[in-house]
Amino acid sequence: MKPTNTSKYAILGLVGIEPMSGYDIKKLVDLALSHFWNVSYGRLYPTLKELESEGLIVSRTEKQRGKPDRIVYSITDEGRSVLAEWLQEPAGRPRVRNEALLKIFLGYNVPAEANIAQLEAHRRVNEKLLDKYAQYKNMAEEGWTDPLQYTYSLLTIRNGEIMAEARIKWCGEAIAAIRAAQKQTEEK
Repeated sequence: MKPTNTSKYAILGLVGIEPMSGYDIKKLVDLALSHFWNVSYGRLYPTLKELESEGLIVSRTEKQRGKPDRIVYSITDEGRSVLAEWLQEPAGRPRVRNEALLKIFLGYNVPAEANIAQLEAHRRVNEKLLDKYAQYKNMAEEGWTDPLQYTYSLLTIRNGEIMAEARIKWCGEAIAAIRAAQKQTEEK
């Protein structure tokens, strides 16, 4: 049975890189994917069980000295087939949830300066993201030995950089627009 949500495909793809424990998967998501994808432990482990019940991954238990046993997941041939099929389908429309944009959309309920403060904070967040993307690039250089994996990783990082740069630019434009509208309102 084919997975029905993108989180399942993301987890299936990560297990396809190399056998991993749930902890390893979460760590990789947090280090390499968090700028465009996230998964919680609460979603991760039920999804792993579901993928295993569908025959798309298998698990094995590794004994550890002085620690609890570690469950490691590997992708099956059927899992690779299902993943490859999904990877070749057109991606759906991006789903965006941006609290800063929501607050600006509803900003007419507070003074203009409060919205400008929101925009300045949003700009700072995106400036910090640019620093994170530089770190991601370094991790990709150190972590990927396969040229294709490295290239694909860099493509996602570059997308994040471009989006952060655009949001920084937009914040400046939005602040200027609010100040201009505020001035027009005061002149009336």
